[in-house]
Amino acid sequence: MLLLDRETGLAAEEGIGTCVARRPQWMSGAIEGPYMIYNPDTGYYYLFVSYGSLKTDYNIRVGRSRTITGPFHDINGRDLSDIDDSDNSVGFMIACGYRWNDGVPYMAPGHNSVLRNADGEWFLVYHIREQNFRRTPEPSTMQIRKMFWTPDGWPVASAEPYSGEISQPIPEELLLGHYERIQLTPSLPQGVQCSVPMKLDKDHYYECCSIQGSWSADNDQSVVITYGDRREHLIASAAWDHELNQETIILTGKTDHGIAIWAKKVAPLS
Repeated sequence: MLLLDRETGLAAEEGIGTCVARRPQWMSGAIEGPYMIYNPDTGYYYLFVSYGSLKTDYNIRVGRSRTITGPFHDINGRDLSDIDDSDNSVGFMIACGYRWNDGVPYMAPGHNSVLRNADGEWFLVYHIREQNFRRTPEPSTMQIRKMFWTPDGWPVASAEPYSGEISQPIPEELLLGHYERIQLTPSLPQGVQCSVPMKLDKDHYYECCSIQGSWSADNDQSVVITYGDRREHLIASAAWDHELNQETIILTGKTDHGIAIWAKKVAPLS
């Protein structure tokens, strides 16, 4: 971070600036593609960075600060300039390689920008590639996803790319059904995250693989899932299922341990 002269565009201070994000030296490429926004609704500056230097494990992470010069901390209070990161967990990861049960798997989202339109809606824009480990060229394509904000002020990316859908209330009865769920868990190296089955059943019963719990709809767009000592806050929205070519309902949010979650409804209850 370096202060610039408003008239000349040259450095307005001595030195090389203040380090606000870095990774261990043994990480290829370290960090690139930074993008910063200020959200007046939360009072934070948000620094988006890309990890992986266009490798197959490219991914997008976020830290936030009350001041533009940092320090920027992630969802667990870790400083983005902390190089003690042997498990690749620093930074709140909001996009990585993913694979639903159907359709094309993708890897390496990164180098993002953020847009807020005149209606106050937020969007995440980045490039991504189809999953390909065959050492042949992988053309990049652009994805745009709506970006939502959790109750505690963190950005999360929509579970499906944007297709022009509008924000609208989701009645509780429409939330019932079978879902696929992807948990964007940091790993070393960062893998392509695959979906698992999930169900929001009658009487607020929740099931995901062998996990059993409960769910509730706090208001028109907020869903809370509870199991064991875990609690997840999700935002429900209408979307287009690009893999199954149909309208659907998606859930986007995070666990109370700071892991982003994507889920999409694939079928009604039997």
